[in-house]
Amino acid sequence: MIVPWAHGFKSVKFLQHIRLTNDYRPNDTYAAIDGGVEGNDPSSVQKTYTTVDHIDGGPAVPAGQPVVFSGVLTSGRTPASHLEYWVRGPDPKLGGRVAPLSANNPEFVAGPWVRFEIPPPPNLAEVLPAGTAPSQLFGVTAAGVPSRWPLPFSFIAWQVPVTLAQPGFYEIYARAVDVAGNAQPEPRPYYKSGRNSVDRRRVHVV
Repeated sequence: MIVPWAHGFKSVKFLQHIRLTNDYRPNDTYAAIDGGVEGNDPSSVQKTYTTVDHIDGGPAVPAGQPVVFSGVLTSGRTPASHLEYWVRGPDPKLGGRVAPLSANNPEFVAGPWVRFEIPPPPNLAEVLPAGTAPSQLFGVTAAGVPSRWPLPFSFIAWQVPVTLAQPGFYEIYARAVDVAGNAQPEPRPYYKSGRNSVDRRRVHVV
């Protein structure tokens, strides 16, 4: 059993049996807490999101040189359609700094998001361990082709070049959008309703 990002928190050392079920609660840690009011929101239409790779303490980037903006897409129970990024540039009134932006600011919806595509699937036969056929994977057809991409409950690394022309400090945000058009971070109406915050990377351009 693989539990990404939960090493030492969820453990298999006392595993006695495995039960197959279509009940959503085993996949939502907090689903049963207070009937979902204080726990996860299993009826959310969007369980797909992306993180951003942070390069803290990295060197400044020369103006006009592309920045390799990257992250990891988590494909949840709703298929991901594409990714988007948004560059917030320096504010002259703040000495080249970026104006603060609260998590609930409507700019998150209205901002000039730029679409970019999810990387295509690799040749599964080349990346799987010896003796494992692509058709053995959940979501892969008998012909070895993904029935949808990204595969359900998978992680996809992505990167996109972003050129920042003017010196100053920048924030680059990324978000995932599912096939129904729901964009991260919505909807998450309840406390502990799943990870969904829009992540960012800070860049200094000289």
